[in-house]
Amino acid sequence: MSSLALVSTFAISEHPTFAQVTPDNTLGIENSIVNFSSDNDSLRLQIQGGSIRGTNLFHSFSDFNIAEGQSLYFQNPIDITNIISRVTGGSSSNIEGRLGVSGGTANLFLLNPSGIIFGANARLDVEGSFVATTATAIQFGNQGFFSASVTDSPALLTVNPSAFLFNQIAAAPIVNRSTTPLAEPRRKGLQVPDGKSLLLLGGEINFAGGGVNAVGGQVELGAVAGIGSVGLSLDENRLRLSFPATLDRADISLTNGATVNTSGEGGGSIQIWGKNVFINGGSQVAASTQGAKSGNGLTVNASESLEVIGIVPFGNISTSSRGDGQAGDLTIETRRLSIRDGAQILSEALGNGSAGQLTVNASESVEVAGRDSGTGGSSFLGSYTGNTGQAGNLTVNTRNLIVRGRGALSTESLIVSEDGKVFSVSGKGGNLTINASDSVELIKTGFIFTATQGSGDAGNLTINTGRLLAEDSSEISAQSLGSGNAGNITVQARSIILSNKSQINAATTVSQGGNITLKVGDILLLRQGSSISTTAGTTQAGGDGGNINFDGKFIVAIPNENSDISANAFTGNGGNIQINAQAIFGIESRSKPTDQSDITATSEQGISGVINLNQPDNSSLQNSFTQLSPNAIDTNALIANSCIARGNQRQENSFTITGSGALRNSPGDVLISVYSTGDVRNVEPTSRPWKKGDPIIEAQGLYKLSDGRSLLSRACN
Repeated sequence: MSSLALVSTFAISEHPTFAQVTPDNTLGIENSIVNFSSDNDSLRLQIQGGSIRGTNLFHSFSDFNIAEGQSLYFQNPIDITNIISRVTGGSSSNIEGRLGVSGGTANLFLLNPSGIIFGANARLDVEGSFVATTATAIQFGNQGFFSASVTDSPALLTVNPSAFLFNQIAAAPIVNRSTTPLAEPRRKGLQVPDGKSLLLLGGEINFAGGGVNAVGGQVELGAVAGIGSVGLSLDENRLRLSFPATLDRADISLTNGATVNTSGEGGGSIQIWGKNVFINGGSQVAASTQGAKSGNGLTVNASESLEVIGIVPFGNISTSSRGDGQAGDLTIETRRLSIRDGAQILSEALGNGSAGQLTVNASESVEVAGRDSGTGGSSFLGSYTGNTGQAGNLTVNTRNLIVRGRGALSTESLIVSEDGKVFSVSGKGGNLTINASDSVELIKTGFIFTATQGSGDAGNLTINTGRLLAEDSSEISAQSLGSGNAGNITVQARSIILSNKSQINAATTVSQGGNITLKVGDILLLRQGSSISTTAGTTQAGGDGGNINFDGKFIVAIPNENSDISANAFTGNGGNIQINAQAIFGIESRSKPTDQSDITATSEQGISGVINLNQPDNSSLQNSFTQLSPNAIDTNALIANSCIARGNQRQENSFTITGSGALRNSPGDVLISVYSTGDVRNVEPTSRPWKKGDPIIEAQGLYKLSDGRSLLSRACN
């Protein structure tokens, strides 16, 4: 057989090797034509013909597959901008070899509603953008559709594609297993030219170890589950998708080392749009700018959940600046965000450019938890700078935030090293803002902090929540471990509870301590060696202590547990402490720290700060708080003549009247119930009168009638 054989569909379909690609004859005299040649036992298919409409070229196939070791190229005629191919036969397309365009820079579209699978050795060879979709049809403005279900010849579809139509409830999936090595280090899989777009739009999107790349370009993954349309636009030579808010979504998973990468001279943009987005097994989504151009941002929009599990070098989801350009912003939109087992979502600056802004909108919850079992790396959500650029700001909007097991939220200016090089850090830390309507919980050593290790100042930390809980050596801080100043901390909450050596800390080693402002609706509770501190300096060096301001109802501590509020200093001046409270229990203002619970603003060598406790005289309440009344109730006497004591059988029973807020009243309280009492009623007769020896059932409830009387229910049966 010669290297150039018959230009005939029939000839190809007769040969089993060539039956991979079959035109479907729906274009009539404009049918697609398949030529083939072989070179060193490698088969190359060349697609010609097709229907030309303006700058669009249309092809139609009943089967479209490329075997391993084979390649298929679409011929690009002059003045053609888009090559659009559809598959109508009802079988998925398996791309195991090379898919490309020859002779031009046209964008390539592959439409197969039955599914598209990219094998381990799949590769793209295009000069334009690439779109693979399992939609039913492609829309061209008001001119009409090119459909895989209604296989008419294309009408006058002369404008650019404008939308993708899905008319089945469950769109077919797109699977990417391509791990083909690429020229650039650490890159694999499918790739388009620099600055171009690579879009995968279908039902479920599954990256089983596969990769996609668009250096300085655009990558978008969209998973559609319902009936509707997805918009398509051309923006600065890039193809972009737009999703209606009402369109149902499918799941997206990146596993087994999958990668999505737009890093380059100017960091490209990434959009991931689905229902549940799952990233683990060393998988990574990265958009880094490596030159003077600014990055274009990264967005993950998961209507139900985003789960990121397991540690990856440089972060599982990240934007970064490694040159003079600013890193792109990173935005998470979801219902539940979970970052576990050492996973990291971050924006970083390792050059002169600043990190991007990091925003998380999670309507229900955010969880940052645990460490990687191998490296010990902590789960992390935040931004940092390791050079002269500034760290980005982090904003979290949610209902419940949980940080546990050494997980951390932070914006830092810190000393880092990469490839043996240690960066001199002078950039400032970013600000960190948390708006959690219900609660913020730090459990088993959780961290929320801003910090600096260099000459740049730490960022400010703001928390607005209903309930703030920090326990088991957890920490909320805006510290300085370098020459830069500590940040300020502002917390507004109904209640703040710190227990078991937990801290709110704006301390510094050698510079100015930050200020702490607490606005508490009900109670600040300090337990078991916990502390609030703006202390400055060490015994060798220091600055001035920061100020502490408290506005709320109650501050409560246990005297001998050594829980402290301190604005101390060593060589500098102590900070000022202003407390406006209705009552302070178990903690006292002292001239220097002791082993009791203290409020201090002292200085070893400078001037001590001023402590102002603005509260009414609560000495009587203090006594009742620190010592219980000796007039305890004798419960044995109360039940000596009860039904239980007189019964033949003993049962475990209880009856408790609670006080305000479901707390039990203190022994000896005069008022132990808000219920009025009345006459005791006789036992109502039943079908058989009660006789001595019959079982007796204790009261099970207390009811208040509309006329104000109270009744015990089921006193005896």
